[in-house]
Amino acid sequence: HKHELSEKSVKKAKNKLSDEELKEADKVIVTYIKKYGPEKDIDPTKPIKIENE
Repeated sequence: HKHELSEKSVKKAKNKLSDEELKEADKVIVTYIKKYGPEKDIDPTKPIKIENE
């Protein structure tokens, strides 16, 4: 199941980041959400879907 795999890789990537890097990543995500609008029920554990893929 593709979705589960991406969640696992996101978790794995987050584990490699330092706290400082995690804060930066969260800022980027928040900026993205503000810029493109939140989806109805945004789930922080799921990857953000980019429309033009």
